[in-house]
Amino acid sequence: MKSIRVLIFTMVLFQVSDIYSQNIKKGYNQIVKGLHLKNQAEQAELFIKSIEIFEKAVLKDSTNSSALLGLAIIFAVDNYSHKDYFKAWDYYKKSEKYKENLTEEDIEFLTLYFAAQDIRRRNKKI
Repeated sequence: MKSIRVLIFTMVLFQVSDIYSQNIKKGYNQIVKGLHLKNQAEQAELFIKSIEIFEKAVLKDSTNSSALLGLAIIFAVDNYSHKDYFKAWDYYKKSEKYKENLTEEDIEFLTLYFAAQDIRRRNKKI
């Protein structure tokens, strides 16, 4: 009976952690969508949703480097109406402090995210 409880607890834990990582990815996807919008009101709405997702993740785990980096990215976007480079820097420094907490899945996802942003940056006309 005890082993069944442990098994159920483990399964629930894995399911919760999977939902948790999906929320972080959803936050980054909101950032990507927002970066491509011209309408600043719509962009701000998507960024606010991302901020809520990342802040919830940080409340659950204050060492979540992926969520802290997401907050840093949002507050550093040039055309975001609530940009705050000081907040962005603080979140970045916290993210860097806890970077050893990143999982392989987080690293892979962030690598793909930044590669996509680099293509976007290179395609901009000077």
